[in-house]
Amino acid sequence: EQIGKKTILMKNSVSKLTILGFQHVLVMYSAAVIVPIILANALQLSNLDLAFLISADLFTCGIATFLQSFGIGRFIGIKLPVVLGCAVITLGPMISIGKTGGMTVLYGQFITSVLVFACSFFINKIIKFFPPIVIGSLVTIIGFSLVPLALQDMAGGIGAENFGDPINYLVAIFVLIIILLINRFCKGFANL
Repeated sequence: EQIGKKTILMKNSVSKLTILGFQHVLVMYSAAVIVPIILANALQLSNLDLAFLISADLFTCGIATFLQSFGIGRFIGIKLPVVLGCAVITLGPMISIGKTGGMTVLYGQFITSVLVFACSFFINKIIKFFPPIVIGSLVTIIGFSLVPLALQDMAGGIGAENFGDPINYLVAIFVLIIILLINRFCKGFANL
């Protein structure tokens, strides 16, 4: 009897973990693909360049996931089963840099990742300079800076034949309502 309950509990946990893992991969993959798409559209890159950006992004996300999950020594990686995706926070600066300096200058921006990596060893000492009000303001600014892109995507995406079609807006509003309802009325596992 006791073993049966443990088996049911374990199966329930495995099914929940499978759903959460699948959700985690979908979120990572969507971010890893949408950021290069937005960047390529903003810079009017070719489909070949877009495919290269997506491939490079997925490859580096894989490397980062491996480093975080398995780690190297004591200092690199959190050694937890996480999947890392692309950060949307860099999208605005990347578009600005790409428009003014071109792709060569934009690729040079990735050298700054070395600085970010070096700073990560001291994050516990510099976090005091970033209180919640600073982080909250930064996230709000990022959100507002992405509103024009979101509105263009709601309209169907620049260059789409049905750009501005009301059905595009209805689909976006429907998805938003579903998300808000789930957040408001679902509890526990369904609200994750």
